[in-house]
Amino acid sequence: MLTAYEFGKQAERRVVDYLSRNGFVVIALRYKAGRGEIDIVAHEGEQLVFVEVKARRHPLARPETAMTKQKMAAIASTAHAYLAEIGDRDRGFRLDLVAVHGDELRHHRDLFGF
Repeated sequence: MLTAYEFGKQAERRVVDYLSRNGFVVIALRYKAGRGEIDIVAHEGEQLVFVEVKARRHPLARPETAMTKQKMAAIASTAHAYLAEIGDRDRGFRLDLVAVHGDELRHHRDLFGF
């Protein structure tokens, strides 16, 4: 049985493979700024996309329920730190969620726009 850490990393690898197969170019994994972290930073064409990966083992659990308003605000703050780091504070971006549940991946695009 995988540890929770191993399970999460395996889910992230599955999502990176999925995104790559679907035209995304992954540019960073587990970007950290302060206390915040973004699982995947990618481009879809010219669009900058921050991707949160949520995975659950239990068959009745829905990974999407872990994406709270507080989590979205923390990701937005970390995304702005990323933009400041690359010197492009005014750039727009998109936040996507990919839920990993058993063999299924559910890609939720543009949870909010900036």
